Amino acid sequence: AAGLDATVPGANRDVWGEPHGRLPVMRHCKAASSVEIAIPIFHFYTMHYDRRYLATMQRLNRERPWADRKQAAFAAGINYHRYQALPSTLKHWDGMRAGQKVELVRTSFSDYLTRELRHPNISYLDELRALRDWAEYRMVMHVDGITCSSRVWQLLALGSVVLREQSGYFAFYDKLLTKFVHYVPFWTHRPREVLWAYNWVAANPVEAQQIAARGQAFAASHLNQQAVECFWLLLLRRYAGLLRFTPGRRTEAAGGGAGGGGGGEREEELKLMPIDDWIKAQEGRVDSWAPDAVAQRPASLDLLPDTPMT
Repeated sequence: AAGLDATVPGANRDVWGEPHGRLPVMRHCKAASSVEIAIPIFHFYTMHYDRRYLATMQRLNRERPWADRKQAAFAAGINYHRYQALPSTLKHWDGMRAGQKVELVRTSFSDYLTRELRHPNISYLDELRALRDWAEYRMVMHVDGITCSSRVWQLLALGSVVLREQSGYFAFYDKLLTKFVHYVPFWTHRPREVLWAYNWVAANPVEAQQIAARGQAFAASHLNQQAVECFWLLLLRRYAGLLRFTPGRRTEAAGGGAGGGGGGEREEELKLMPIDDWIKAQEGRVDSWAPDAVAQRPASLDLLPDTPMT
């Protein structure tokens, strides 16, 4: 068609079809160049965030008051490495390897701090450490893993200042989670920015404590179970309002089939399978799973009671 650039994805009507064009994609993480709709990751339903993290915040604040926390930046755990090819998420070194592409970001950053930066109060261990132990420190560092890491909202609940790598990835809450309001950013361009972030927190203890408190409050108010479910409800309502068809119904040409000669159109109600029946139908279809694994899975998830979605 005239005016369409065949080199631009989605520009070829023969590929995507009319009138709908591209179908929207929902995913738990997006890059700056992505057009997808960001949604909550499944970890919100498997990690029992309200009970294990939000419900323990006040106790943790009493046990680890700000004045007793170490003036240091800490992180641990180097598993999960992201795809380093998107321009908006690509990282490069400074210092001895200036300009080189960063590979295995978490592992390499841990090694960079140990071998090159060598600051006595900034450490990233390659071993796992229970998150409650991270609360010993006034600053905790977050580096994204494969894409958006669920660790960031776990760290916000600790009451420490989160020094957050600017990875170029964004989760569904990131338009509200704000730099220097809820966390302190670093590594927008170079890894050495972590030193600047550390020095800023050390030089501004009152503001830093306020950032830590606001980060914790954000987690409690915006990422609790009910808030996440409200996000889903609002998203699906907006999404439904954009649909060009009625879910559960199909429009066909009268007389049978799109090319029928009867003229006009008729709407047919589809036979939909109840979700419980669909779940039962999945049993035995996944290798190495127990016979009733699918049916038993919901019992392990952190779900709200059934509520009318009105």
